[in-house]
Amino acid sequence: MLKAGAKSTTNLEMEKAMNWQKLVEGYGSNNGHEAIERLLSDVFAPLEKNNTLSVANKLWLQKYFCPTQCDNFINILKKSYKADMEELNFAIHAEKSREEINKWVAEKTNQKIKDLLPKGTVNALTRFVLTNAIYFKSNWMHAFDEKSTSQRSFSTYVGDEGEIQKTVSTMYQTEQFRFSGFLPASRYEVLEMPYEGEKISMVVVVPKTREDFNNMEKTISSIDLNRMLKELYEFPPSKLDVQMPKFKVNTKLDLKGLLYKMGMRDVFNPRTADLSGITGYRGMYVSNAIHKAYVNVDEKGTEAAAATGITIELASLPFQFLVNRPFIYMIRHVETNTILFMGRVMDPTAE
Repeated sequence: MLKAGAKSTTNLEMEKAMNWQKLVEGYGSNNGHEAIERLLSDVFAPLEKNNTLSVANKLWLQKYFCPTQCDNFINILKKSYKADMEELNFAIHAEKSREEINKWVAEKTNQKIKDLLPKGTVNALTRFVLTNAIYFKSNWMHAFDEKSTSQRSFSTYVGDEGEIQKTVSTMYQTEQFRFSGFLPASRYEVLEMPYEGEKISMVVVVPKTREDFNNMEKTISSIDLNRMLKELYEFPPSKLDVQMPKFKVNTKLDLKGLLYKMGMRDVFNPRTADLSGITGYRGMYVSNAIHKAYVNVDEKGTEAAAATGITIELASLPFQFLVNRPFIYMIRHVETNTILFMGRVMDPTAE
């Protein structure tokens, strides 16, 4: 959304950091904003119809500030991002405006994301605020029986070498799942658990050693993810004993430092930022970039702010997928492999 108003070097830095060209190519479009429009209509809209997913974008702008030159920027946001627009008076009522924006975000995420914008992030110099909210809730296709949940050991990584054993609430079931544990040479195991309707699934990746986990986290790419999923679908679903901890994640990230490391530098600099695509003139920059996420995984399914075929059993006893050490998870749209949420769990007892 911000890129729709970026020009010159500011725009080029954003394109590189966001891998914009890949997005354009991936959706067969000549324009990245049109590609996102297709993503919202092809992937998100059907999920929104059955109340599995909710996506909301909104532009908040200073009352009476935006000249007619803003029309192109606003039209792109409305058309490609389905963004609503609302005028607020930041200049006089900065704190009241901040509270109103936070209230909207909380409503759109079923009260899971609260106080997105902390005090001080909106002030009399604020002219625009862009917000994006996404909410997902779905039950597992194969729910875990709460009676089978028990306390089991989980190894958390501490410092450079040490590990601490913790007792965590662990779910258990035996069911048919796709699983890549048949590859003994692999440095990780992958499990896919579908949600109701099988349009969305959770993919859990458990590296086998601490070194494997660190290497994967540093180097994982879309190519790696596609390879993992290709390996996963080389085998039919198989009977599997799954032991997986319940977990809840509340994450807040200051994106300025992260985006700066990714190459987006001009946009945060008052002297070099070129956001003239918004108003027609320079003089504005990004003062804050904040992201909050909430994910809750339990026996029934997942809450986050995503037909079993004939199978061949390779053994009389089911294979095991034991999640007892740090892991990576992804909630994805199966048909397009669009990642909706992605994270890691180092300690299931922490939030």
